[in-house]
Amino acid sequence: MKPTIKTTALAILISLGAVACGSSGGSSSNKSTTNTTDQTQTEQSSEQLAAAKKQAELAQQQKTAAEKQLAIAQQAAKDAQNAQTKAESDKAAQVKAAEEKVKQAEAQVAAAQQQKTVAEEKALQIAQQLQQAQSAVKASELKIQQTTAEIQKIKTDYQLADAEKNKQLAQLEKQLTQEKAALTESEKNLATANQQLQALKSETESNKQTLANLQKSITELNKQITELRETNINPITGYAMDSRIRVFDKNGKRISGEEEQKLLNLSLDYLLQPATNTDERLRKFLFAPATSGILPQPNDSRLNSYTVKQTVDGKAVDMVYTTYRYSENDAYLAEISASGAIDGQEIRSSTLLYGGQGTPAERLSDYQKLDVKKTYDVKAAPGLERWLDSYDITLIADFGKATVSGQGIKKDDNPITAPGNITFTDNPIYSKDGIIQFGGDGYVEVEFTGINGGYQGKDQLVYPGMMIGADAEKIVGRIGGSTMIGHEKK
Repeated sequence: MKPTIKTTALAILISLGAVACGSSGGSSSNKSTTNTTDQTQTEQSSEQLAAAKKQAELAQQQKTAAEKQLAIAQQAAKDAQNAQTKAESDKAAQVKAAEEKVKQAEAQVAAAQQQKTVAEEKALQIAQQLQQAQSAVKASELKIQQTTAEIQKIKTDYQLADAEKNKQLAQLEKQLTQEKAALTESEKNLATANQQLQALKSETESNKQTLANLQKSITELNKQITELRETNINPITGYAMDSRIRVFDKNGKRISGEEEQKLLNLSLDYLLQPATNTDERLRKFLFAPATSGILPQPNDSRLNSYTVKQTVDGKAVDMVYTTYRYSENDAYLAEISASGAIDGQEIRSSTLLYGGQGTPAERLSDYQKLDVKKTYDVKAAPGLERWLDSYDITLIADFGKATVSGQGIKKDDNPITAPGNITFTDNPIYSKDGIIQFGGDGYVEVEFTGINGGYQGKDQLVYPGMMIGADAEKIVGRIGGSTMIGHEKK
C-alpha cells in the first residue's frame, strides 16, 4: 500500500524529533574538574580531548542524519507537490488538506534547518573545546618538560657536588692511609728504638754498677796515698800508704792488670791536684753525679760511710771510709776520713778539701788601696752537728792591714768545749796560685774537756782559707779538723 502524504510527514517529524533529542542529550557530558598537579591536568586534558573528539564525531553523524532527513523531507515535499498537482486533477476537495500538510512539511523543514544550525554551533563549540584541550595538553607537557629539566638540573648539581665531595673524600682517605702507614712505621721504629734503649740501659746499668764499685774502692784507697796541705797522717797510715795496694770488687774478686792501673792513675791524677779553683777536674771529681761512676753519690751536707776490703802490705784490712760533701754554685767543701786496724793497731787518716771560684789575685791591691773591710758569718761543715755550732763565728778581712781575724761568741753549752768565747788571731792575707788566700800564722785557742776519751786541754787550731767570688763575697777553709764556709754580711 502506498503511503499517504500524512503518513510520510509524520515519519519525518518523528525522525527529526529523535535527532533533536540525541543532539541535546550530549551537551552535558563534557564538564570535568582539573587537578592542581601538572600530570593530573595532562591526563584530564587528554580525556577531555578524547570526549570532544567523540562529541564532534557524534555531532557530525547528527549533522549527516539531519541532512539526510532534510533531503528526505525535501523529497517528500517534492512528492507532496507532485501529489498535490496530481490531486488537483483528481480531487479538488483534497486541495485544502494537501496545502495543510505542505505547511506541516515546511514547518518540519524549518525545524530540521534549525536543528542543523544548532548541530553546527555545537560542533563549533566542541571544536573550540578541543582546541582549548590541546592547548592545555601542550601547556601541561611544557610545564612537565620544565619541571623535568629543573629536576634533572637539581640531580646534576647534586651529582656534581657528590662527585666533588667524593673526590675530596678520596683524597682524605688516601692521606689517612698514608698517615696510618707512617704511624705504623713510626710505631715500628719506636718499638725497635725502645728495645735498643732497654738493652742499652741494661748494659749501661750493669757497667755503671761495676764501674761505681771499682771506682769507689780505688778512690777511697788512694785517699790514703795522697796528702794535701790539710792532711794529718800518723806513722801507721804513712806505712800503709807506702805499701802495695790491691783492689777487690764487691764480690771479693781481685781487680788487677790494666783495668786496675787505669783506675788507679785516674784517681791519683785527681787527688794530687791542689784544692783551688784552678783545678776544675778536682771539683768535678768531688761533686760528680752518681751516673759518672767516679764516686758513690751521697746527699749533700750528710756523712756517708763505705766499708772497703783492701790489702795493705800483704795483709787484709777492712777500711771504713766516711765522706762529707757540700757545694754552692761557686764554692765547695769536702771531708774524707778512713779508719781500720792492722794487727790490732788502728789506722786513721783524714783529708779536708775546699775550693771554688777564687777571687782574682789582682783584686787584692785594689782592696788594699781602698782599705776595704769585709765581715763574714761563718758556719762549720753546714749540715753536720759539731761543737763549733755552739759559737756564733765572725771573721773580719781587713785588706788595708792584709789580715783576717775574728771571734766566736758562745751561744750554748756543749760537753766537748769549755764555756767561754774564742778568739781568732790575725792571719795574713796574700795572693797565691792566682787567687786571694789567708792563713799561716793565725789560730784559735780552744779548751777541750776530754769527754769520752777525747783530747783534754787547750789546743790551737789553725784556720786557713781562700776568698770566693769576683768581689770576695764568700770565704772557704777549715778550722782545725772541720771545713767551714763564710758569707759576707751586708
